Amino acid sequence: MISFNGGRTMWQTRQAPPPRGNVAAFAMAPGRYGVIAIGVVTPGLDNIYRSANLGQAWTTFAIQGTSGGAMLSSLQFMSPATGCLVTGNPGTGIRGQLLWTADAGRTWYPVRF
Repeated sequence: MISFNGGRTMWQTRQAPPPRGNVAAFAMAPGRYGVIAIGVVTPGLDNIYRSANLGQAWTTFAIQGTSGGAMLSSLQFMSPATGCLVTGNPGTGIRGQLLWTADAGRTWYPVRF
């Protein structure tokens, strides 16, 4: 179930994302009706699943550098197009990274510091 208005109205997604891994993060792009992003932890490369049509169809973005089930957190959209995701857990020695999108989750890029 998803809501674009703080829970006043709920919709059921049309189709679940591929059933691999554990959902670690979930975000919807504000002002972009139907755009959903889900961060999924797997034993291999973690993934970001994205739908632009309320879950009717999903695309997958494999997150490089996350093999072995790295943590995913802080998936969020700050605007209709801009979003970010944090991977890894520095406390356990797993190298982390910040991923950035400027096109509502169609593409994700690591931020270099």
